[in-house]
Amino acid sequence: MHGGSRMKELQGCGSIAIVDNDKTVLWALGNALRSILPDCPVIWTADSGFTAIARARSVGSCPDLLLLDMSLGDINGPMVCREIRKQADRPAILAMTSFPLADYAQDAANAGAQGIVAKQGDFGELERAVRSILDERRGCYRTAGVNVDFQTSHEAFMRVRSEKESGVEALSVRESEVIRLSTEGCTSEQIAKRLDIAKATVDTLFQRACRKTGASNRVELAILWYKQYGRNR
Repeated sequence: MHGGSRMKELQGCGSIAIVDNDKTVLWALGNALRSILPDCPVIWTADSGFTAIARARSVGSCPDLLLLDMSLGDINGPMVCREIRKQADRPAILAMTSFPLADYAQDAANAGAQGIVAKQGDFGELERAVRSILDERRGCYRTAGVNVDFQTSHEAFMRVRSEKESGVEALSVRESEVIRLSTEGCTSEQIAKRLDIAKATVDTLFQRACRKTGASNRVELAILWYKQYGRNR
């Protein structure tokens, strides 16, 4: 009986990484997870979606589970999730938000996440969600009251990889990044300086983005991008 309880306790353990643009939240969540899930080490935290994408692609820093805020400062959460999921079925992704779960649940599921929880929710649910997703027999988590079905990371990877992207969804992360900065009023020169790239590269990214989306100019491109992603920032 004792052995069975111990096996149940260990189900769903694995490494975790946390992404949130609020450093206080990162600190608090990191401490909470170390307390409630001592068998699931937090191997890194990041306050940038782009950093999360890079680390998730690296074999040496890819966690088993990524706890991902849906509203980041540099790139929206669903885009980060989809970019990671297009590449592989690892890490599994648990979305989190301080907004009503219904605002992001479907976007998170479509982007390839395995569940969603409230940032201000109780730690008991967070523990259940993490263990459920990391349990190879389940692989996903459905929050009570959220009428959205989440897939396992492998199922989501196979689906996202096979989907033909068009319009704004076909944009690369870098293309989306220059558009986001343009919506903040940055010129090509300012964008180039912010991203440490040549102005000619910025102009090329805009040209490619216009071709992919069918936009006739940067203003139309920015409008299309904002309708798709601006509300999720």
